[in-house]
Amino acid sequence: MSLDKQLKAHFKTINNVFGVRVAASNSVSSQKTEHATSVLSQYLDNDENGIIDNPAVGKELKKRNATIVMFGSQEEFERKEQVLEKIADDQKDFFFYDLFANETHPQGSSISEGFDASLEEILHLVTEAGYAFAYPKAFSMEGFRENGKKSELQDAMDIARGGFFKTTPKQYPNKAWYSYNDRTCDYQCQSNEYIYWGLTSLLGGQNYEGRENQIADEWKLNTPSKFKSTDRALYSLLTNPKYNFPTQLPDGNYQADSDVITNSSSNSSSSFSISTPKKYRKKFAQKINLFDPDNSIASINAGSFDLDIDSDIAFAKNARAAKKKLSKTSASFIYEANAGGLYFNENSALKGFGDGGLIAIFNGSPELNSSNFELIN
Repeated sequence: MSLDKQLKAHFKTINNVFGVRVAASNSVSSQKTEHATSVLSQYLDNDENGIIDNPAVGKELKKRNATIVMFGSQEEFERKEQVLEKIADDQKDFFFYDLFANETHPQGSSISEGFDASLEEILHLVTEAGYAFAYPKAFSMEGFRENGKKSELQDAMDIARGGFFKTTPKQYPNKAWYSYNDRTCDYQCQSNEYIYWGLTSLLGGQNYEGRENQIADEWKLNTPSKFKSTDRALYSLLTNPKYNFPTQLPDGNYQADSDVITNSSSNSSSSFSISTPKKYRKKFAQKINLFDPDNSIASINAGSFDLDIDSDIAFAKNARAAKKKLSKTSASFIYEANAGGLYFNENSALKGFGDGGLIAIFNGSPELNSSNFELIN
C-alpha cells in the first residue's frame, strides 16, 4: 500500500510540498495546517519562485518519505504512535517529525503565546532527513556514531559547547554558548538542535521581546549580530552558497507564482492545466508544485498542440529514456519520473521530439501514471 493511502486512513489532510508531506489529523485546524505547509514551502523555496532552492536536499527528503505529522497535542500523538510505527514498518522509508496544533502559531512567536514550533520541527526534518544526507561531510549527524568521524557541523558544535561531550554533561563550561541540557538528547540529537538554533537566530527568529532570557540556559546567541560575531564556524556553513540555506525566516505566507497550488486535501482533487509553452526549453516550462498523485489531475490542452484528445502519453524512468527510447514511439506526450519532466513528442515515431520538447516540470518528481493525465480541447 502506498504511503499516502496509509496516511489517509488516519489524517484528515495531506499536503505535498516538493515531495515532502504535511499530514494533519482531524483535531488540527485548516489555518494551522496551511501555516505549517507554507512554512515548509518557504524553507524549501525561500525565494518563492515555485522551484525548490536545493534539489539535492529535496531528493534526499523525497527518498526518505519525509513527513510532518500534525496532531492537536502531545497526548494525541502518543495515542497514535503505534499507528506511525506500523506505517514505518510497512514502508521502506518513512522519516517523520511531529508538530502539535497547540504549539503552532500562525500569528507568529511571542512571549505571551509561545514560540511558533513550526519553525523548529519543520527545520529539524529538512536538516536531518535532507541536508545531513545530501552533504554528509558538512552536515552528517550520524557519522560519529558510525565511524568515529565528525561532520563540520559537529566540529562547530564542539566549539559552541566548550568541548566534545559524547553524552550531555551535567554542567557545561562557562565559555559555552550552546548548552542544551536534555540528557535524553544524544550527540546526533544535539547536532540537529544546534543547527536549528543557529539558522533561526541568523534569520531573526529568536530576536523578540523576552526571548533572550527565556532561552539563555540553552542558547546565548539569539540575534543575527551575536551569532555572526561569535559562532563563526556555523555561520560560515550556513552562509556558504553551495548549500543554499534560507536567507529569510518563513512567515507562513508563501507566495509562489499562479501555477503553484499551495495545498491539497485528502478529500478533494486538484487540477492543473498545461498548454504549449512559449519555447520548448526548461526556462519556459510550466512549473507544477504540490502535485498529489492520488488526488491531482494534469489537464493537457491538446488543441494548443494541434492534437486531438485521443492522443497518447507514455512513461519513462528518466530523461535519457524519454529522449532516446520513447521519443521513437507514437505517443504525443512523455513523462519521465526522475526529474518530473513532461515532453511534447511533436514528430510521433521519428527519432527525437521534432519541434517539441519539455513543456512542464512536476517539482518533487512524483510517480505518475495515465490516471493522472487527461487531454482536453
